[in-house]
Amino acid sequence: MKVNSCDLLMNQEKSSPLTSKVFADQCYISKATPRDDDSRSTTTASSGDFSDCEVDDAQTSIWEVAPPGLGGAAQEVDAPPGLVQPQAAPLLSTPPGLAPAPAAPPAVARAPPGLEACRREGFDSVEFRKDVVATLRDLASDRNVGKAVRRVRAHQVPANQQALVVTDLLTRASEEFRGPARRACFAFVVGLAAGESSAFEREQFLEGVRLFFTDVYPDICEEAPHFSKIAAAELVPTLRPVLPAAQLRQVIPAELWREGPVATGAFVAPPKSNNKPTAVQSPQVFDPAAFQKDVVSTFRDLAVDRDVGKAVRRIRTHNVPKQRQAAEISNILTRSAEENRGPVRRVLFAFVCGLLAGAPSAFERQAFVDGVRSFFVEAYSDLCEENPRFPILASHELVPTLRSVLSPTELHALLPASLRGS
Repeated sequence: MKVNSCDLLMNQEKSSPLTSKVFADQCYISKATPRDDDSRSTTTASSGDFSDCEVDDAQTSIWEVAPPGLGGAAQEVDAPPGLVQPQAAPLLSTPPGLAPAPAAPPAVARAPPGLEACRREGFDSVEFRKDVVATLRDLASDRNVGKAVRRVRAHQVPANQQALVVTDLLTRASEEFRGPARRACFAFVVGLAAGESSAFEREQFLEGVRLFFTDVYPDICEEAPHFSKIAAAELVPTLRPVLPAAQLRQVIPAELWREGPVATGAFVAPPKSNNKPTAVQSPQVFDPAAFQKDVVSTFRDLAVDRDVGKAVRRIRTHNVPKQRQAAEISNILTRSAEENRGPVRRVLFAFVCGLLAGAPSAFERQAFVDGVRSFFVEAYSDLCEENPRFPILASHELVPTLRSVLSPTELHALLPASLRGS
C-alpha cells in the first residue's frame, strides 16, 4: 500500500509536534530545490524519496518562499515563560551612575609625540657658545659684521645673561692678535647694541662693558702691556657711536678717555711721514709693550723664513735691561715650547740660545742662566702636564741646543733629574 508523504506528515503532526516540524522542513527543502539530476539525487540520498509531494509547477525560488510558520517577513520572538521581553537600547547609552559625556572640543593639529622636543625652547647656552666660536671664526675671514649680529640675535639671549655675554665677547675679541680681525670683532660686539631692533638691551650692554674694563682689562694689560694703546685706538672709538659720552666715560678707565679722540667717534690716524724708512735704530729707553709686540712678530717671521740671525738682531736692538732679561728668557722659552710644529719649535729653541751666543750677546750670561732655571722650575712641570710627550721633546731638542751655549756644569745644575741623563 502506497502511503502519501503528506498524509504521513499530518498524522505525525497530531502525535508529535517536534517530529512534524522536522518533516515539514524537509518537505519545504524538497519543494524549493531546483529539479536537476544532481540536486534530486542529493536530496533523495539525504532525506528520502519525497517525489510524491505536491509542488507548484512554477518552480518557486527559495528566496521567494518562506519556511512554514515564518511568513514573508521577520516575526518577533516571544519571551520565554517567566522572562520579560528586552527593550532595544540606544546605540551609545551612558552607563548607570555616570553623567553624559560633554561634547568633544574641535580637533587641533598637534605635533607627533617626540617631535616637540626637537623645537628650540628658550635659550640654549651650549649651542650659543658653539655658535659664538663659529661666528668669530667666520668674522676673521669674511668680515661680515651684519651676518654675525643676526646669528647672535637668533639665539634670543635672556636679558639676565646679556651682560656676561658682552664681557665674554669683548674678552675674546681682545685676545685676537691680528689687527683687522680684532677690529672686526670689536665692531661685531658693538653691533649687538646698535639699531632699534638690537640683539641686546642697551643697559645690559653697558653693564657688560663695565664688567670687561673692571674685571678683565687689567689682566689683559698685565699679559700684554701694549693693549692699553690698542683699546684706546680701536675699542673706545668703536664704542662711542652706540654709547653716550657720559655713560662711556663712567665705565672706561681714565687713561683711555684721555688717549682716545674726544671730538669725533672715528679713529684719527697719525700723519704720514714723507721720509723713507731707514735702518732700525736702537731705542734709547726700553719699551716693554713694543718689545712684546716685536717678540710676537719675530716668532711669526721665524716660522716662515727660519732666519735665526735676523731674529737675534731684532731682539738685541731693544736693549732689554739686565733686571728684565731673566724673565724675558723664561717667557720666550715657554712660548717656544708651546709650538706644536716640530721644525718651527727647533728653530725657536735655536733662536733662544742665539740670544746668548754671538758677540756681543743680546743678554748677559748670568741673566740667561737664571731665565733657563726659572723656566725649568716654574713652566716645565705645567708643560709636561699638558703634553706628556714634552719630556721626550725637551731631551731631544732643547737640551742639545742648550749644550751649545752652556757648559756641562751649568747645564747639569739647571736640568731636572729626568733630563740630566739625556
